Amino acid sequence: MIIWTGWGFLSAVFLIAGILLGQEYLGESSGDGIGLVIAAIVNFAVARFVNNPAKDRVLVDEVSGEKIALKKRSTLFWIPMEWMSALMIVLAVVNFFNLMD
Repeated sequence: MIIWTGWGFLSAVFLIAGILLGQEYLGESSGDGIGLVIAAIVNFAVARFVNNPAKDRVLVDEVSGEKIALKKRSTLFWIPMEWMSALMIVLAVVNFFNLMD
């Protein structure tokens, strides 16, 4: 069962698409790692766009004057999309080290 909020499911889509496209166009040996790096870059750019703090709504309590920010966040398995990009980079590095053996 995949659990996501907002646009978080796109991280899984980018991950799978990066691996498949890397294998298709660059070959199976190095295509996985390069596809993961490209997927991580695309995922990070999309995550920064959809999780933009400028889009947050700020509510002000009339009595106390306290400000409350309502934030929309996109996550996959409770991990923010930006951090999923870091996970993709780690997977790419592991793939590159496995190729050296």
